[in-house]
Amino acid sequence: MYENFNKTSYESELGYIVNHTTGFSAEASTLSYMHQTSQCMLYYFISGSGNIKIEGKQYNFNDGDIIILNPSEMFCCSVDANKYHERIVLHFSDRLLKNFPKDCSSLYSPFINREKGVSNHISSASVKKYSLDAVLKSLLATIQSAGSVKDILALCKITEALSVICEISKNQDFKNFVSSTENHFINEILKFLDVHFKEEISMDSIAKEFNIDKSYLSHLFKEYVGTSLWNYVIFHRISYFNEIVSNGANTGTACQMAGFNNYSNFFRLYKKHMGITPMEFKKRNTKGPTYI
Repeated sequence: MYENFNKTSYESELGYIVNHTTGFSAEASTLSYMHQTSQCMLYYFISGSGNIKIEGKQYNFNDGDIIILNPSEMFCCSVDANKYHERIVLHFSDRLLKNFPKDCSSLYSPFINREKGVSNHISSASVKKYSLDAVLKSLLATIQSAGSVKDILALCKITEALSVICEISKNQDFKNFVSSTENHFINEILKFLDVHFKEEISMDSIAKEFNIDKSYLSHLFKEYVGTSLWNYVIFHRISYFNEIVSNGANTGTACQMAGFNNYSNFFRLYKKHMGITPMEFKKRNTKGPTYI
């Protein structure tokens, strides 16, 4: 596979990261493993097309579309071949608005207060209708500038973007996922895992629970979710670990509560999937606001 992607990144102490990626792939470029973030995310696909699998549902994206994600959603993104690709990715934590009035926490609502895998896609038509494209391109220009106050100016652009997304959400201008790529059987399994992921479960026990051949279940799950069932469980446990550690639990207790019985194995898996150690995550994260 030939790939030539250029990525620049800007991280602010105010609680956000902005990535700008441009480039070209001679073949379909797919993130071969499921992704999850400890922060909310916004993908603005300026150019290019592809699809993104989120919690068993697939969204197709094209020029100008936006995808939003919260920390509980696992996703896998594929970029189409032989097309120029450009995107802006915004990561922001719950401390982004810590110095704002409490009422401003409602700006997180479209990211946090919804069913997983639902209302993730804002079409290019809605993006243009609400001038969200202009706000995000202005954000990019701001972080690329050399101004001494660009952190604050960028924060203003981000809050403006969140406000616009709230308006889009209020008017229900989200594009639904492609129904032909949804599998109701897989959705039932995902709902089961949401409840039982901390328990002793295996591919055999899930296959027995749903009266399905284990090999077929493995194939079906990978096709619709984008990762193996076991990797999905691991990500779910890591997500829960991150949540309770952010709320003050120590790493050993949180490890047990999340369903990991061996800290050494957990440490290895956590660093592999998150890129940092559990203690590094704990040091970076403090308890944020409660979402209603």
